[in-house]
Amino acid sequence: MARQPKMDTIETPDLGHLDSEQTENLNNQSVTGRADDRSGKPISEFMPVSHDGKEFTIKKKKDDSKQPIDGETMNEEFSTKSTRDAKNRGPLDHMEQGVLVNGSYIARKTVIKFLLIVLGIIIFVLFFIPPSFTPNKSECSCRYEDIFAEKGASQYKTDIMSTGYVYNIDAMSSDVSESYRICTVAFDVNNFLPIELQLKDFAVASGGDFKDHIVYVYVDNDAKTIAAMEKKTVKVNILINKAGLSEGEFDRAITSLRLTTKGMKKLGVIPCIPGFMKVSDEISFDPNVK
Repeated sequence: MARQPKMDTIETPDLGHLDSEQTENLNNQSVTGRADDRSGKPISEFMPVSHDGKEFTIKKKKDDSKQPIDGETMNEEFSTKSTRDAKNRGPLDHMEQGVLVNGSYIARKTVIKFLLIVLGIIIFVLFFIPPSFTPNKSECSCRYEDIFAEKGASQYKTDIMSTGYVYNIDAMSSDVSESYRICTVAFDVNNFLPIELQLKDFAVASGGDFKDHIVYVYVDNDAKTIAAMEKKTVKVNILINKAGLSEGEFDRAITSLRLTTKGMKKLGVIPCIPGFMKVSDEISFDPNVK
């Protein structure tokens, strides 16, 4: 059996001892050409290259935005964009930043708005809300005075019209002092705020059941000063014409009254919302007192 050739048995030809066939093949090779694998003939010509643009295309520049980026690049771009956006938003967006309140984030402008409302309420209460008035039954009374002793009825009417808060001057239908009584009603004024309060006078807000008999109201002094966080009793005098009233009607004429403050101020200069108070119906007044 013929032996199969092996790779290690192949030897390069000895150029000094070539046979005639090897010599002829070597001489037929061209220095600039290459042998065709099938024919053994040299190839001396090449196919011309076409440049009509159909054999190749120009690749477009790659879009970097579609390329995957690593975490560091992404963080850098996000940080740069956030800084740029923050500059573009300006100071207005600063108010949109969250503030931690009781475990929840609330917009800064919402917190500031809430604080301004609370501050406004505090200022309103301090400077404009009136004190509380509580009837003081133990200080109430009724008395008789000869109001026409020093001056006649006409002069008396003229004086009170110019100095007092007259509710119904027509109630002075009698020229006899015996027809009139001065009833004193007392109120405890509770100034629960840290600001001094001045009470100038009182007036009738509602005349009650027998308003045709109520002449006017007044306080003994021109002003009552109530210090901060202080409680003071203020007495209000009511001039009433008792003519034609029974004892029960006389009582109701006083106890059905509703009074209001006049010229009340805080710190001596800030006008305050008027306070209102009703005379207690538990008080009894004697029209026959002398």
